[in-house]
Amino acid sequence: MLSIGALVVGACSGSAAQSGESVIEGELAEEIDLGELEAECNEPEDLTEGETFTCTATTEDGGTLEFLGTMTSDDEFDIVTTNLLIPSDVVAMREGVAVSLSEEIGVPVAADDISCPDGSVILDDADAFECEVTDTATGDVYPLTISTGGLEPGVGPRDLQFEVGAEPL
Repeated sequence: MLSIGALVVGACSGSAAQSGESVIEGELAEEIDLGELEAECNEPEDLTEGETFTCTATTEDGGTLEFLGTMTSDDEFDIVTTNLLIPSDVVAMREGVAVSLSEEIGVPVAADDISCPDGSVILDDADAFECEVTDTATGDVYPLTISTGGLEPGVGPRDLQFEVGAEPL
């Protein structure tokens, strides 16, 4: 199972929105390692168990992270990203795509034949990210789009798919 950057937080004295923003800009910013984050959260109507709230955070280079917070008690919440893959998530997806691609084309493809961005990856508006795959027989490198179908918070991709470009880079 992919972790998808899920974190549990207990620190909600008074305002869930302010606490969420503080956690995102502090603990989560360090954990996801994308530099300083500027967060904004909406305030849940009630600070009761099961109530949810959303947050966004902007990275230094203009990327936007989305978060879902769920109140687990009157003064604690869980907060998970809904559009971020941490490095271990990307590695796991590369492995899954390599197996599927091997089955589809009938030629072995290793996870190491797939190159994706280093570090945490923010999914684009289509819930996808770009990688490259090398044809080890020819050395040609092809674009590879990995689509998640959206992330189920705390679970992983809803519908993992991939598409290899027709022409080498």
